[in-house]
Amino acid sequence: QDIASAYAFMEFVPQMCAWSLLFLGAFKGVDRLLCCLSPGRFPKLAERHRSMCVLYVLELAMTTFGLIVQLVYGWRLAVTGTLHDRSQLDAFEDDPSWLGSLTSSFVVEGFCAVPMLSLYVFEMVIQSRHVNPLLMLHHVVVIASFAIALRSVHMCTETAVDIWLQGWIVLFHITLEQPFFVALLLRRFE
Repeated sequence: QDIASAYAFMEFVPQMCAWSLLFLGAFKGVDRLLCCLSPGRFPKLAERHRSMCVLYVLELAMTTFGLIVQLVYGWRLAVTGTLHDRSQLDAFEDDPSWLGSLTSSFVVEGFCAVPMLSLYVFEMVIQSRHVNPLLMLHHVVVIASFAIALRSVHMCTETAVDIWLQGWIVLFHITLEQPFFVALLLRRFE
């Protein structure tokens, strides 16, 4: 059990790298799309403003997608409080009904938590020339907190449900940032 949990946790870093590569491709694609949609204005923006506009569009799309995944798959887990723990793992052969909760928790983790954290890493890389120390500190603390929390959930500790619920609430902080990105995007296009 502990070896399997450690292996599941080790997949966290490659998943973040894969999502970051996907974001890089999407970043280039959105940049090209915005150049095509606004050929007279967007290409003439300063490089920093242009990259920030693309980043805001990408963040807006990903936080909306993450919010939908979080609501569809995480709502049942948050309301019922059911999540995998050792007693359910031991009773799997007798009652496989908890498998839906396990699947939902991994969907929220794989398609909401990990992409949002990867987006934080990607944002830190994109903004590396214009570092805002408080934003960087915020991103690093959130990434480290989620890494520790995901390990605890994968270890199926007794507090896994509580940790998952707290993480689910923190994810709302991340996925409900759409108004900020819309405001920042509109400000850049003034």
